[in-house]
Amino acid sequence: MPPSDLTPTSAVLRATVNACDNATTASFHWGPLPGYTATNLAVPGVITGTAPVIATCWLTTLQPHTTYRCRVQAVNSQGATLAQDLTFTTPYDYTTWAAEKFGAAATNPDVGGPGANPDGDARDNAAEFALGLEPGSVETGVLQSRDAQGRLTLTYSHPLDRAGVTLAVDAATDLAGPWSSGPGATAGVSATRQDNGETVTFRTDFPGTQARQFLRLRVQEAEP
Repeated sequence: MPPSDLTPTSAVLRATVNACDNATTASFHWGPLPGYTATNLAVPGVITGTAPVIATCWLTTLQPHTTYRCRVQAVNSQGATLAQDLTFTTPYDYTTWAAEKFGAAATNPDVGGPGANPDGDARDNAAEFALGLEPGSVETGVLQSRDAQGRLTLTYSHPLDRAGVTLAVDAATDLAGPWSSGPGATAGVSATRQDNGETVTFRTDFPGTQARQFLRLRVQEAEP
């Protein structure tokens, strides 16, 4: 089964093991593609009985934005069985992304810092990271339009492998605010996932007769 609790540097490997009434130990072989470089014993240490048991292993020494290969091996008095290979990719963190995009300049806060905007468009580096954009080129903004009821809508796309940031949509009836989200301010319309990305549409929760409506997409640091 797929790993769970993925972070840029950790993951929980999982597999279903049936001991078939023989005391069985399980271990996970894993490593960055293309091969295996480590073996970790699974929890629980010994599996017994005839019911399937979820064996797990917590990895804590992974690298961000790296694809790993893993498989489980079950061993008992009847022999050894290897499960099929699985691959998974750890999420990006901002530091890794900035190093890839800016090289040595990533440590310069005016170039590689989250609040920097080296391409001079409408988004700083933190927003470029969260939305999967290129910090060295100017891209168009998110799509805004009115629905059939006259409510303002906003559509944006973002990758699902960005750790440390979340995206929120706020609404207001004046650019000076107050800005808020949730019932009475914003409502989700749709969220469509494809591969490693998601396209999301929000709308204002104001009456369509409200002439002045504004929506903004806000990037915020994720809670630990």
